[in-house]
Amino acid sequence: KSIWIAAAGITAAWLINAVIMYAVGAMVSKSKVRFTDVAAFLLFAIIPEIIAKLLFAIPIVNRIGGMQLAGYDTSALIEQHLPLLLKVSILLVILLVWIVFWEYKAFSESTNVKNGKGVVCFVLICILSSIAIDCLWEFFG
Repeated sequence: KSIWIAAAGITAAWLINAVIMYAVGAMVSKSKVRFTDVAAFLLFAIIPEIIAKLLFAIPIVNRIGGMQLAGYDTSALIEQHLPLLLKVSILLVILLVWIVFWEYKAFSESTNVKNGKGVVCFVLICILSSIAIDCLWEFFG
């Protein structure tokens, strides 16, 4: 994939997530919810996603990932590059934790919906966003 397609995908996913987060927050919050607050805080939360996309630009990581998706046996290649792949994997787990934590904070702080209600709404947002983004990918291929 080109870097422009990846950037467009990240931007589209961010915008879809922000719109859904704003809509849910506006429906359940007793406070005034501003789209700019939701979108800006969410943008901060996805910085690691951008970094993760760049990690997959490392040629060997991209090659192994592509080969695995195509169903090739990559065990010898993985063994050969294990130290790098372990570092990338650990970094990806840390980035995933960052993303989930800060996306929840983006929602809870920008909409003032917290605790149990906030968690339930956040899970709903994740499900709705995932469905919407999958539909977008299906449509644009």
